[in-house]
Amino acid sequence: MKNFKNIFQIAFNESHSPEMIQKEQWCEIDNDTSAIAETGFDYIESGEYDKAIKLLSFGLTIDNTDIDLLNGLAIALCEEGNYKKSKAVIEMALEIDPEDAITLGNLAAVYWEQDETELAIHYYNKAIENEYDIDDLYINLINLYIETDAMYMAFITAQRFREIFPKNAEIDELIQDIILNMAIANY
Repeated sequence: MKNFKNIFQIAFNESHSPEMIQKEQWCEIDNDTSAIAETGFDYIESGEYDKAIKLLSFGLTIDNTDIDLLNGLAIALCEEGNYKKSKAVIEMALEIDPEDAITLGNLAAVYWEQDETELAIHYYNKAIENEYDIDDLYINLINLYIETDAMYMAFITAQRFREIFPKNAEIDELIQDIILNMAIANY
């Protein structure tokens, strides 16, 4: 991985772009889109969205059907507030695999960011239907239900989450918050 990061650092400093890097330097990464995606997600985690966008876009020139690259690019665009482009990238990913739970979850997140909560709830639920064992989907859906004061739905989803992930420490705190909110609102 060290070689990949060095190449990417060269590629994305101010005086270089992916187009300016010598072809033989890129050959060192052996067109490994999984390494490109991994580094792109590292950039996203560190808040370097511009670098992530450039890198993941480059990766898509190698394989424009790579779901991880498309999802990473969509996340970086969403984090920058470019929801329209993010949604367009997600739609490309859904053309490739319309049932991909991560992609559906990312679409839900974009809708949530745009305050289209009904669509966000729909796509989180669809993602969970397609792949029930991704904990982040449940946590996001529960938090969305809490945000929209749908406490019963939050509670039901949290109970389902607890059944699937009994060792998750975060769920107990979420359930306590839901119960407290329900008590305060006199449900």
